[in-house]
Amino acid sequence: MELKSTEDDFVVYKASADNREMGQAFGKKFDKAAKAAIENLSSDMIRQYLKTENIEVNGLNITAGMLKVSKDFKEEYQKSTKWAVASSMLSSVMLDTE
Repeated sequence: MELKSTEDDFVVYKASADNREMGQAFGKKFDKAAKAAIENLSSDMIRQYLKTENIEVNGLNITAGMLKVSKDFKEEYQKSTKWAVASSMLSSVMLDTE
């Protein structure tokens, strides 16, 4: 068994807007361009948002609860026959099946 304190080499974070929260907070400023910018945030930017509960995207100051964040293994590990993988926001597990 091997334990690692960082999973950055194996997982990616993805974010999507909570449409209701964002719409109430920003109205018409929350448009398709803002949604696209949120979906294209890097894993590093999303991790920073999770730490600080604040990020600026397209001039919108997004705070806690306005983004839905998920953590998934990189595609190369998900499609691999060598690895069985599972991830949640709390932890990630990789099992070598060979």
